[in-house]
Amino acid sequence: PSAATPAYLKTKLVDTTLSNISSYSVTACLNTTPLFSNGGISVTSSSNITVTDGGIYKVTAMVQADADSARSNLTMTLGVNGVFNQAVAAMGMVRNIVGADESSTTWTGILFIGTNSVLNLAFLNTSDTRITSVIAGAKSSVTLHKIGPEII
Repeated sequence: PSAATPAYLKTKLVDTTLSNISSYSVTACLNTTPLFSNGGISVTSSSNITVTDGGIYKVTAMVQADADSARSNLTMTLGVNGVFNQAVAAMGMVRNIVGADESSTTWTGILFIGTNSVLNLAFLNTSDTRITSVIAGAKSSVTLHKIGPEII
């Protein structure tokens, strides 16, 4: 894409059950039909957003999940090419006292994503890895917007 063509993508997630997760790893949770996309970014599988127009991107992931426990904390991070060394979003603590079992978590950051690299999401229940959480796909999304050129 040319400099005049903005690169961006927004896609929802799909309902995904997460249980017995003991470490961050690529999670298959992406809807493969984006709400909108332009300029070299596409959802190539339920695990991968492929970026063919490398550069600096603002990335936001918003996830709502329900838990089967009175006290759970679904955390989320993003990775490039399956490497999860970014910040962790961990504000989704559930304290189910009166039947409330849902929480939301938002991750946002500026990432360098190289040409033909993939962006992945990963999750972990930090309060107890045996807890089951279910991502509410229709209420969750990932957006990418290119804000700078690829740095070589």
